[in-house]
Amino acid sequence: MFARQVEGQPWIEYALNATVQVINQERNLSPRLAAMIQSLESDPPVYRALLDYLEKQDARKLVERIRRRFDSRRVYWVGGVQIKETATGYEALELGRPNVIPLPTADGVYSLAFASASRFFVGTAGGEVYQGDRSGTGWNTKRLDNAVAGVLGVTGLVSDIAIDWSDATLSSIYVTFGGVGDSRQVWHFDGTRWDVRSGPLAGGPGGLMNVEHNAIVVDRLNPTNIYVGADIGVWHSSDSGQSWEPLSNGLPDAPVFDVQIHPTRRLLRASTHGRGLYEIPL
Repeated sequence: MFARQVEGQPWIEYALNATVQVINQERNLSPRLAAMIQSLESDPPVYRALLDYLEKQDARKLVERIRRRFDSRRVYWVGGVQIKETATGYEALELGRPNVIPLPTADGVYSLAFASASRFFVGTAGGEVYQGDRSGTGWNTKRLDNAVAGVLGVTGLVSDIAIDWSDATLSSIYVTFGGVGDSRQVWHFDGTRWDVRSGPLAGGPGGLMNVEHNAIVVDRLNPTNIYVGADIGVWHSSDSGQSWEPLSNGLPDAPVFDVQIHPTRRLLRASTHGRGLYEIPL
């Protein structure tokens, strides 16, 4: 029997332990186990933790079968850029070009936003943020979360990135964090330093709640207006994150996994977990 105590964060423990229980029961890559691993595969840190754990349990043959079955799928497409997991981290490859965009991170790429055809931003499951810029026929990347003028003050899953359209240089972004334990869930980078934008007193009046924040969007026509999707509804800031208020308007108190603004119809759309898709005119 494989040991069932797996170290890590509670939600990771649950996912790994459930998978290990099935492995203990079936001892091979059954359809049920394959389905579970396929669901874990969408979360790179958990997927790698499972393989590392199995290797420590001397289950190398099972690891080899899992890798043959699933590793070839670890390629993601965002626009014309391909994000691919490698042995040393992640790399991005522009469609139709032979050059590789280096992303030297050991954590999974979780969020990506394009500011223009020549600039994009990437967030990882470990709290790293990168900027990619076209240079001639290639791309250069630099890490932003450790900015000398002011570092990103929390670590964890960078769940989403939004361009701050008030910055004509396209150097400024907002990021949201998943996870709980710190109510400073929204941060702003002005091209030089990071500042928290979770309200005057994060977790208090005018501030965001200590829940997972899953998505963020900036109104391109009115860029001081920001909307975030959290595990409890949608929240709105009219002053670039200095203060926040819930935007209910009939929206159920359910997790919101995505928020988008329709560019021509001026509709804010929110996608909830199990409660449907909602929209409201801006």
